[in-house]
Amino acid sequence: MKIMIVDDHAAMRRLLGNILTLGYKDFSNGKHTLELVECESGEEAIEQFPKTRPDVILMDFQLTKMNGIEAAEAILQQDSSAKILFVTSYNSSSLRDKARHLSTLGFMSKNNLSDIMPMLSSQHHIPDTL
Repeated sequence: MKIMIVDDHAAMRRLLGNILTLGYKDFSNGKHTLELVECESGEEAIEQFPKTRPDVILMDFQLTKMNGIEAAEAILQQDSSAKILFVTSYNSSSLRDKARHLSTLGFMSKNNLSDIMPMLSSQHHIPDTL
């Protein structure tokens, strides 16, 4: 499984990467590998998307220059089936509405990062561990 993490803060990318790495081992029983692609801007995510073809994109809303909504729109123009989950510290109903309008996987607060693996698993993005 390949997951792209898009956040302008290196510490947050590392934290998400650590949570995903540890959680993925538990959820997949160590049977599958996890590859992480880190991007520090929306522009970089748009550029890297066709090269890396991630299974899921974890996107912050608040990025430098281009925000997460704009980056998601550009990625979805490249591939309307791209799976994007917004992970942000901003809890705004208008941001949630924009995420829903784009047909993304949804919206998750950075305050609830422990829920990220169950969220991805419930969306059937983690391979079966038969």
